[in-house]
Amino acid sequence: MKTRFLVVAFSLALQGTLAQVSDSFSDGNFTSNPAWSGNDTDFTVNPGFQLQLNSSGTDTSYLQNPNTYTLNNCEWNFWIRLNFAPSASNNARVYLASDQANLQGALNGYFLQFGEALSNDQVELFRQTGTATTSVCRGSTLIASAFSIRVKVVRDNAGLWTLSVDPTGGTNYVQEAQGTDATHTTTAFFGLNCFYTSSNSTDIYLDD
Repeated sequence: MKTRFLVVAFSLALQGTLAQVSDSFSDGNFTSNPAWSGNDTDFTVNPGFQLQLNSSGTDTSYLQNPNTYTLNNCEWNFWIRLNFAPSASNNARVYLASDQANLQGALNGYFLQFGEALSNDQVELFRQTGTATTSVCRGSTLIASAFSIRVKVVRDNAGLWTLSVDPTGGTNYVQEAQGTDATHTTTAFFGLNCFYTSSNSTDIYLDD
């Protein structure tokens, strides 16, 4: 299978009861415990036990993991690496919440964007309703060049989202932004969606 630059680990605290879903890919696969699906042949687990994009050409590729819960008192945290300078055609989205398994079509949910046009790239949280997107909050860490960072997002019962980042990839998080949005209150999937040209088709990683 192919691998691309994406590594993620995430945990969820739901409605005051600790419920954790995590994947460090230490079992060497993404097909069980838990099972990810989507464009399966475009990803792999590399020797460092990270989920990696492993595609070719210019394309988009995604993987999703089923997770059904209410968005109350939730926390997500993960490590992500893009081994290139992001742009409008080379970037990644981590979907914290989606009501659809297909992360490339119309859906209701929330995602973090890693990369954009020009040189002021920063981590940004968006709401997606159908195909329309709206910014919820935007961080301050610059990711205009290749990066490996760790991100933590918390959503409380009132719909307040808090975005924290450790730009070194560790767990010394610094709060960077907050925004309130309670438009969508449930989710069924978590996942990664990669946008890339041929030169970056193996350069996205997600873990922990």
